[in-house]
Amino acid sequence: MDKAIKLLKEQVGKPYVWGANGPDSFDCSGLVRYIYKNALGKDIPRVSEDQSKVGQAVSREDLQPGDLVFFETTGKGVISHVGIYMGDRQFIHASSGNNMRVTISSLDTDYYSKAFRWAVNPFN
Repeated sequence: MDKAIKLLKEQVGKPYVWGANGPDSFDCSGLVRYIYKNALGKDIPRVSEDQSKVGQAVSREDLQPGDLVFFETTGKGVISHVGIYMGDRQFIHASSGNNMRVTISSLDTDYYSKAFRWAVNPFN
């Protein structure tokens, strides 16, 4: 997982582009897929809703670096955003919000705390 976290941190600051798979720009699920494929050799689905169905559920209290964290951000009742947990309540994701970049955010912000739905470890 150290290799994945290192590669993930190297993506911080790259632009968010809807549908982008890297390496120069990403959307949220494209970033996750890029990291898992290039650092860990694991091919996972392309879109966040499908990614949320892969692996073993992890409780918010038991998150480990590399776990995928999922959010419902559209008000439509479906998974619409994903990030990779880094530890210390932080995750990296390609944000379509104000900064439109790959960024580090806290699970404890009001926005992400309310939007959080579940997490998975895709290796289990």
